[in-house]
Amino acid sequence: MRTAFFTTAFMLMLVGCSNSETRISDDKLHSLVIGKSTQAEVLKSMGNPTSTTVNVSGNQTLLYSEEKRQKKQSGGESVKSRVVVLEIGPDGLLSGISTTDSSIETGSNAK
Repeated sequence: MRTAFFTTAFMLMLVGCSNSETRISDDKLHSLVIGKSTQAEVLKSMGNPTSTTVNVSGNQTLLYSEEKRQKKQSGGESVKSRVVVLEIGPDGLLSGISTTDSSIETGSNAK
């Protein structure tokens, strides 16, 4: 569990440095079933992940990230991001789903 936390935290830091074109929809996520969806079904539904890791136990972590930026008329920008982490067990079945959504506003009205 601790290893998964540190792996996820490291991946989130990497995602913060990138601008991905991956589109993550709620419909795609809701089509996945823990304990039933296979890795092939996950990849067919979600597409290629932003990154993949495999631990010594054979568990795979598929990370998907999406970032949307919008310029504000007052200066600065609005940045919305979503990170989805999908865990695939050694049996090839989906074993976990976690999502993180964030929104950041940058800029200032000062002149």
